[in-house]
Amino acid sequence: MVDGDRRGVVLVVCVLLFLALALLAHGTLLMARAELAVSRAGADLLRARAAADAGIVDVLGGGSPVPPDTLGLGRKWPLAAGTIGGARYRVDVRRLSREIWLAEAAGAVRPDAWSVREARLTWSMDPAARTGAIQGVVEVGPDVSVAGLSGVHVAAARASYALPDPLACAAWNRVRDSLGVPLVLPPVATFDTAGGGEPSLGMLRVGDLLAAADRSVSGSGTPGPATGVDGCLTAEPWNWGDPEDPLGACHALTVVIGSPGSLGVDGGVGQGVLVTGGDLTLTGGARFYGVVLVGGRLTMGSGSRLVGVARAVGGVTLDPDSEVDGSGCWAHQVLAAVRPVLGPLRVLPGTGRVGPLGDGDG
Repeated sequence: MVDGDRRGVVLVVCVLLFLALALLAHGTLLMARAELAVSRAGADLLRARAAADAGIVDVLGGGSPVPPDTLGLGRKWPLAAGTIGGARYRVDVRRLSREIWLAEAAGAVRPDAWSVREARLTWSMDPAARTGAIQGVVEVGPDVSVAGLSGVHVAAARASYALPDPLACAAWNRVRDSLGVPLVLPPVATFDTAGGGEPSLGMLRVGDLLAAADRSVSGSGTPGPATGVDGCLTAEPWNWGDPEDPLGACHALTVVIGSPGSLGVDGGVGQGVLVTGGDLTLTGGARFYGVVLVGGRLTMGSGSRLVGVARAVGGVTLDPDSEVDGSGCWAHQVLAAVRPVLGPLRVLPGTGRVGPLGDGDG
């Protein structure tokens, strides 16, 4: 009986040990499954975050559409969407002020919800803000000489000089009053060169403007419309449009022209934003309509004419027979036309990633 009792006890103990081991194994399996789920969730979160970051890079890399400058404050606009590494992303931009935008990126792996939402503060050139910041028909750096101011016309500094449509300034007139800008600008004003002494356009420095320019020229030349059987030859480097011929094929062409060094313009006509790293000389009756940014000195010879505004770090010299017709309308008009070139979002200096944002698609 004793041996039988012992065998019964051993059997019970073995059964209990087996149950304990089974429970331990089951618990270990549950823990492993939980850890696997956590690991997968973490991996999905990392993939979603990487996708959101990729969306921000896509937007700030200049490969996405420029947000419309007509979008109201606080309004949101879809800018980009795509997939990467099995995860998807979406980027919207929300307008916080005329030139400050919040780029909101969302990333997800699952199709039913966005698991990561982050944002970056960005800047985009706004035509009205840039035109409203103009302080004088011709702006120069501090302690530089100016000559020939009788050729700077300021009585109608905010007038149109539009050719030939008198309604061409309607867009500028709509925003002028809200900006509180003066109707008449002084002929010459001094701008602050604390940012490096460059003729900047908001956050856009000379290097940025030259890199974004539609065409790069150097030395000297004569701009003018170039046409062929297919109409206006927009790729020609010295074709800067023709604002003076309303029926011409190149009448609407408005460009950003960049010259890393000094540039001479001998006669001809053009419109847009003209940027030089060195001096700019207009001779031979040259006419230009728009915004001129000069890293050196602006010199206008006999018969030359500028309709718009100019910023010249090294000062200005005007021949008595040259003219500068101050026009905020033309400045606004050309900046609006070239906004697809100069308006891609840029990270606002001194800011970092904002997030994580709240859940949801709002």
